[in-house]
Amino acid sequence: MTTPELYVRACPEQLELVETYRYRFDIANASSISPIGQATGKLQGVFPYQASEWLLQDASREPGLRIATGRSRDPDFGDLATVGHLVFADWEGTNLEARLTPARVSGTETLRIPGVVRRAPREGDSSAHRRAAAVELDYLPEAAHASPLQLKAEILDRETLEAQEVVELTRSSELDVQKLATKLAQRPEGSPGLLLVLRLQLTLEHARVGAAADVPFVRCVSLHWPTIPWPGSLFLVNFDRSGPRGRTFQYNPESRTVEWTPQLPMDGRTEGAEASRQGVISRWSTRIVISLDEVADLAGETHLTGRLEVNVPGSLASGLDVRHYDATGAQVRRGPQLETRIVADLRLGLEHLLRRRTRSIVHRLFLEGVRLDDRRVADVCSTFVDCGLTVRKRWRSDGGEGGAVVVIDGERLMDGEPLHLIACLQGHRHSAVRTTELAGGRSYRTTLETGDVDLTLHGLLRGARDSLCNVVDAVHGRLRDVFGATADHR
Repeated sequence: MTTPELYVRACPEQLELVETYRYRFDIANASSISPIGQATGKLQGVFPYQASEWLLQDASREPGLRIATGRSRDPDFGDLATVGHLVFADWEGTNLEARLTPARVSGTETLRIPGVVRRAPREGDSSAHRRAAAVELDYLPEAAHASPLQLKAEILDRETLEAQEVVELTRSSELDVQKLATKLAQRPEGSPGLLLVLRLQLTLEHARVGAAADVPFVRCVSLHWPTIPWPGSLFLVNFDRSGPRGRTFQYNPESRTVEWTPQLPMDGRTEGAEASRQGVISRWSTRIVISLDEVADLAGETHLTGRLEVNVPGSLASGLDVRHYDATGAQVRRGPQLETRIVADLRLGLEHLLRRRTRSIVHRLFLEGVRLDDRRVADVCSTFVDCGLTVRKRWRSDGGEGGAVVVIDGERLMDGEPLHLIACLQGHRHSAVRTTELAGGRSYRTTLETGDVDLTLHGLLRGARDSLCNVVDAVHGRLRDVFGATADHR
């Protein structure tokens, strides 16, 4: 004689599926990315319950419930009660096929927890109000052929970081020239100390694009530090509309690491959704800036190691999809929480990063009596070409309080690295009065339209600073000669 199985309606306090992928990033002369171990997947569920309230009877006696044959028993807790079911789809990228019950193109997993069947709690028994049960399911996703996370590391100063932002703005398809000119004029002259900049780009497949809750974010960052850092010396710098803001660290003496938990969203999505055979593809990017005010602590160190974790809520990298049903077969509106965790172990070659630092230089030239027109813009472009630069783009904006603004973007390859040179010309119009003396003591005055031009050159190059200085100096000198000989008021 068989005993009917127990069915109980229960709402989990927590039900989540998490996939974890680990990679090692070695950034030095020959950078490499390699996976660490096998990717893992885990289902975790917590079912709190009060046995005196809803585990009172055999729930299979209720109308509409299927009565199964046989009863499972747990050696520690006794009878196991079925509290729900999970239905899986697109599980071909995992090893779940061997343990799930196939049903056409999906598989199922029954959620069971230890159950106590009684009509009332014993007198003085308060443990029923504190009991909870957990369910776990481990599986293995297929290892990705390539890391979905790409990472670049640089050590530079604040002025160079601002110069890189200027170059990135010129790459935008919707460039605001007036805003760019304002940013160029407000660039800082530099500040002591160096910055460690980590640039992250994440490429996701099967990600649901468009939902705000599904935005990937950097959960934590940690660096192994050789000494106990001075309080306030290391900051995780975030830039917003009000300027840079710092987030201090926590020091873990056991692992000798400085740790940040910024919860930094990857708000710089570079591309929208794309249709592909694999599903939906989305690309996200962000940067992490860490101030290295105590860079002297790194003297004698050849490498800097650390770890960062990127969380992708709302999707699983394996493509697995899950639906949650209760014991009666009704779908639960709040389904399992899906999350992909990408853990990156970092090994940064300090000598390489310092030797191959990106450097910037700024030259300013005030051109008096020069109107900003097409001829002057052509003179700047010709000077760029004469100095070996290729003019990629140029933009012009007329009007505004500062008059016309022209931005010219030039590029040249130096020692295998691109040298960026941006010229910003901001024109100011005004009138000049010319007096002409005639024979007999007579004279007349003529009003002429003239102006002045503020010309700023912003150079950026990774590697040798001397090469950058030589090119910018050459452009600066030729522009000074050209405009000095052709002033409009002469």
